[in-house]
Amino acid sequence: DNLIDKDKKTEQTLHFEQSSISDLAKEIEDRVLLVGTKVATGADDSSVALGDSIFETLHRLEDTPEIGMPFSFSDREGSVFSGMMNRITFGARKGKFFLRSAASGVGKDLPTINRGIKRKT
Repeated sequence: DNLIDKDKKTEQTLHFEQSSISDLAKEIEDRVLLVGTKVATGADDSSVALGDSIFETLHRLEDTPEIGMPFSFSDREGSVFSGMMNRITFGARKGKFFLRSAASGVGKDLPTINRGIKRKT
């Protein structure tokens, strides 16, 4: 979608309005298959095997373990979940990205807020 080039935007809108749902679905499917083909054939060629340099990594972690600030969830079942998250992730570590998702209203923000409060005290 190109919102800057008005001619391109008009062309895309016209294409969308004149295409059937099955035509649009076919276009999407073709694009997904193209990505799959590129990945399967190694067109990107930047892949690594799962076990590459595992022994070097294990030795490095034995010497300098990466352990971050422990997760602490304060709800009823939080201590069980905190322990599981800490065993899996070794805590919240600098430079690492963790995605936590759950239904609305279950308290996803609370652990983050609690960590901030604990740091200040």
